[in-house]
Amino acid sequence: MIRIHVRRAAAVTGLFVAFGFSISAFFPFLTLYLHGRGLRPDEIGLVIAVMAMVRTVANPIWGNYADTRLGRLRALQIGTIGSAVGAAAMNLANGPAAIATVAAVLSIFTVATGPNLDAIALVHLGDEHMSEYGRIRAWESLAYAAGCLLFGSILQAAGVSSCGRE
Repeated sequence: MIRIHVRRAAAVTGLFVAFGFSISAFFPFLTLYLHGRGLRPDEIGLVIAVMAMVRTVANPIWGNYADTRLGRLRALQIGTIGSAVGAAAMNLANGPAAIATVAAVLSIFTVATGPNLDAIALVHLGDEHMSEYGRIRAWESLAYAAGCLLFGSILQAAGVSSCGRE
């Protein structure tokens, strides 16, 4: 029984580490990516605003579906796969309207991950160990910070700056 609990704890913590690391590769550098795709500052703002609006609408919908129809793990899986496909599709879209549309679809899926990870962790911890959530969540923050440093260093070494290629 203890062995199973340790494996589940490691798996839950691993999900938080992977999630923090994946977010660090995308969100902090999204404006650089969009600029590199040829978008002007106003178009970049539009894409980011569209993403925020879609997340605001999609978040409670995913929550409802995760709680009532799909289950949290299935919602997390769908969100993760959809996010990967959406991120790849961003490279195929051309022009502000197409990029904003793909970014909207991407946002529909990305919003399914974080809240379902939290719910999975809280169920795993149970009422008796709820106070340990901060420790698990800290691993996500640590992975995010490390990923930002790593990916920022890679971009800097590649010559990518806020003004495009150096």
